[in-house]
Parts: sequence; structure tokens; C-alpha cells
Amino acid sequence: MKSVGKLAINKIELTIASKNCLIQNGIQAMIGMLGMNVSFHEFTNFESLLEKSNAANHCLIVHHHYLNAPVKEHLQFLQSQFKGRIMVIGDEKMGADFHSPLLLPDDDEMTVIQKLEDFLISPDHKTESGQNETLSLREIEILKEVALGYSNKEIADRLFISINTVITHRKNITDKLGIKTIAGLTVYALMNNLINPKDVTI
Repeated sequence: MKSVGKLAINKIELTIASKNCLIQNGIQAMIGMLGMNVSFHEFTNFESLLEKSNAANHCLIVHHHYLNAPVKEHLQFLQSQFKGRIMVIGDEKMGADFHSPLLLPDDDEMTVIQKLEDFLISPDHKTESGQNETLSLREIEILKEVALGYSNKEIADRLFISINTVITHRKNITDKLGIKTIAGLTVYALMNNLINPKDVTI
């Protein structure tokens, strides 16, 4: 099981370079499910992006149709000039040549969400994850119940604890993971194999 750690809570600046509104809206919706603190920026052109994006917390997701030919060389140029992280929306044949995370058309929803989470969390936060901010066994137990759709009262009854104790644990879980929504907690629990997808009712 993947270690239960803390999602990045620092604000992430994200630009999505794609002419497809379904891709743009879909990515934003999936990131919203993670409950991460992301500010989305409108893409105009690469020149403007490179001028403004000099911070390590600025991320770029670019559709390969937006890359100039030859595509590989253009991506290498962006990687050398862009301070932040770059993810490419492409196809499998691009995997061998590209050294950036790759979203594929055939990826299912959970795979896309997992890739987005891994991409958006900086290496520094990944190093911290699973150390001082790990969830306790009781918090993991509460997280499972929340992800399965149970209310605070139902969780209290099922675990034989007070509602106030449940509320305290839920606040600690939110603080540690940086996830504020039930949908985000559910996605997190699914990605960490804490619950069975067949048991999710929300």
C-alpha cells in the first residue's frame, strides 16, 4: 500500500495548453477532486508563458498538438527554459522520447487522477510525505468511513466513539492531507487502496 502522507498545501500555479475545452475542463475537474490548492492560468502563447513563469511551483500541462515541429526538440527547449514541471498529453509512442510525465488517451479516470497528483506534488513535498504528517491508525479508520459515505454520527456509532472525537479526527485528517472535500478524501482513499471502489456510494 502506498504510504499515507500529505498532499502539497502550497499554492500551485497551473497552465493548461490545449485547444480542447473538454481536456481543459476535465483536468480542472479532476484536480478539484483532489482538493489541492491550484490556481489556473489562461494560456496565450509559449513566449508569454516563459516570461511570466519563473517559479518552481508553476506547472504546465501541454497537449502535444500545441508543440511545434519537431515536437521532441520543442519540448526539450521548453524543459530547458521553464522553471516548473511539465506534463504532456500525448500517446504511447511518445513515451520513449519524452522525459516528462505523460497523460494518455486510454488512461482511465483513476490513472489520470493519480498521474495528476504525482505531477502536481513537488519533490520536496513527496520527501516529506509519510514522515511527520502520516495519519494515525485511527485517522485512517475514520478516513475510510468518510470515504464510504458515512456521516459523523454514523461513524461515531460504528466505531463506538463520540461525535466530537470523529470531528477532531476529521479536522486532523484535513490538516495533514490538505484535502477539504469528501470527494477529494474518497479519491485519496481509493488511490491508496484504503477502500474498495465497489463499496463507494458517493
